[in-house]
Amino acid sequence: MLSKLEHLDLEGTRVKGDVESLSDPDVQRSALKQIDLSNTAVGGNIRVFQAFTDLTHLYLSNTLVFGDIRGFEATQKLTELRLEATGISGNIKSFQRTTHLQHLALSQTHVAGDIEVFTSTPSLQMLTLDATQVQGDIKVFDSHPELSVLQASSTNLRGDINVFNSTQDLNTLSLSDTNVSGGIEVFASLVAVTQVILRDTHVHGSVSSFQHVHGLEGVDLSATGVEGDIRVFEDKEKLSIVKMSSTKIIGDVRVFERCQKLQWLELSSTNVTGDVKVFRGKEFLRHLTLASTQVLGDLGDLVSENSTCALKVLDLSNT
Repeated sequence: MLSKLEHLDLEGTRVKGDVESLSDPDVQRSALKQIDLSNTAVGGNIRVFQAFTDLTHLYLSNTLVFGDIRGFEATQKLTELRLEATGISGNIKSFQRTTHLQHLALSQTHVAGDIEVFTSTPSLQMLTLDATQVQGDIKVFDSHPELSVLQASSTNLRGDINVFNSTQDLNTLSLSDTNVSGGIEVFASLVAVTQVILRDTHVHGSVSSFQHVHGLEGVDLSATGVEGDIRVFEDKEKLSIVKMSSTKIIGDVRVFERCQKLQWLELSSTNVTGDVKVFRGKEFLRHLTLASTQVLGDLGDLVSENSTCALKVLDLSNT
């Protein structure tokens, strides 16, 4: 009955149980190539999947599964593997022979190891390792021109972000709370980028580097060595998140007048100036912190009953 089954998709359903049930001989003799059990109450040890040597796609994010990732040494045809927010553990060196990997998501798990292993996965396009124990130098990504998403915040990564100079398809770079460094001038040539999250790192340089990044949607450079005038964001109409507190930026907040999608703005402890009335009528704005800046204006423009602004957080202390 199951011998011809190639694709099993139960994502987001109420299904529950143990993945060990997939060890049934009828299932293992099937032609299963894709399994999606994400966002379900399914649990059990992931070792069962080492028997599925023809698997190309496996999605188990936000489930109750656990076990050591070394079981995937046998699934060398995998191109996409998503295990975020699960109880899995082990060393990422287990992926050394999984050379066809394009998407690998391991954020919020107990995995560890050196990212040098990814020299063997040149086709990697998406990698998420947030809040894991991985370590290593990001120079390994110099040989990954197709990389579009790298999320590895709150890890032990280090290295110079200029290594991404050759990744012209880079869309999302999130390396907050790591030991990475380098000049943000690298983004002058990465015009496809939409998200830059480098909070609490050692990066530096002028925000003018984003002049030609017209599709920028989110930037977090708080507590870094960046500087420059925020007017560079004046024509970034897709901007929804800007966090640049505790930096050396300057400029007038009126540059955000055209940013109608703005939801979150943090510029505390900077030298920005201007009248807060510019934020009047921004219906999506939920978080505005401009503490210890030189802004001024009438609070009535923001919190009046007739205002369309739906602020949840407002911090204008010491202004």
